[in-house]
Amino acid sequence: MPPHLGDQDLWLNDAAVREGVAREGGSWAGAKLAAFGKIAGAADIYEKADLANKHTSELKAFDRNGMRINRAECHPAYHDLMAVAIQNEVPNFAWNHPKPGAQVVHAALSYMFNQPEGGVLCPVAMTYAMVPALRTTPNVGDAWIPRLLSTSYDPRDIPAGEKPGATMGMFMTEKQGSSDVRSNATQAMAVGATTGQPFKRS
Repeated sequence: MPPHLGDQDLWLNDAAVREGVAREGGSWAGAKLAAFGKIAGAADIYEKADLANKHTSELKAFDRNGMRINRAECHPAYHDLMAVAIQNEVPNFAWNHPKPGAQVVHAALSYMFNQPEGGVLCPVAMTYAMVPALRTTPNVGDAWIPRLLSTSYDPRDIPAGEKPGATMGMFMTEKQGSSDVRSNATQAMAVGATTGQPFKRS
């Protein structure tokens, strides 16, 4: 059996990542990366990751009075991990510090946090990816981008406009439930076709 690793330093102990960040111009963020390497590698983070994966989110369709609320409830460990990621700029470092090397620093932050817990990296990665897309549509982006660049995480189930920060996600209709996108059934329809007229290849 391998020994218990305990606290790890995911920055100092990874020469390849340090060399890559230096080569690609991200050395100016060395102090940030060094600090986060210890945060992400802490035994407590690994324990929270175990809990978050053991107790997956649950749909709470109704409250105790029978009113429909359709709320996904996550284990507190999941929210703790999200807070660590957002407070340390994992989803937005490159956009908050727009200069040469910022993107490789973003990659290093993501890589380190992905080692203990990959689940929260889904909304974190989508939040990162949405910023340049929203910048092409200012009438939408002006309202959302400041929240996506925030380092505040608010786990409450309230409208995004009432929160100091927000994350992005992908929502799809999956009749079978869960998140197994590969098991979705789809049907192509010709442009202008009415329901019941599937697209036919010629």
